[in-house]
Amino acid sequence: MTCDTQSFARLVSLACHDLRTPLTAIGGFAQTLARIGTLDERSSRFIEHIAHGAAELGEVIDRLSLIARVEDGRFQPVLEPADTLALAHAVRDQLGADAVAVEGSGGIILADPETTVSALVALGASALRHGGLEQIRLAAASATLRLTPLSDAVGAILLGPDPRDLGAACGSRLLGAVGASLEVGHGSLEIGFRTA
Repeated sequence: MTCDTQSFARLVSLACHDLRTPLTAIGGFAQTLARIGTLDERSSRFIEHIAHGAAELGEVIDRLSLIARVEDGRFQPVLEPADTLALAHAVRDQLGADAVAVEGSGGIILADPETTVSALVALGASALRHGGLEQIRLAAASATLRLTPLSDAVGAILLGPDPRDLGAACGSRLLGAVGASLEVGHGSLEIGFRTA
């Protein structure tokens, strides 16, 4: 890693930290206004949109902050035994049962479960969005998870050298940081993990 990459990663970390304070204020005031209960329906909808937007921005800031730590060499994953089937179910729980079908018998791997699920959710959401899909499938077999269906164009977005989706770029880097391998081909993204 070059000094320039480290310097940029530190700048991103500082920016994320500085953005967090005003964002927290925006979200907090939106929630306070929503609880007052004297707003008309239109104003309540606007406040709801503001609160939702603040939450989404918070997630983006969290991703950027984590990726900056990865790029700067400050991310230390806590690897522990995890079941690939349980990870797939956690992704389904976050993206919704209609959006993710889970299959397979799973297997025990070494992973940082919270980081791994976050990365898989980001990749799954990107596949759904860019693939124009209503549902993806996660197959858990032994030390791998396979995400399907995936067109070549979406595969390039998920793992291509020229990032075009922040969630996918973060997800693939996070999985690499926990020691997973990622390979696109034959209509799928295969993620291989270290075994316990």
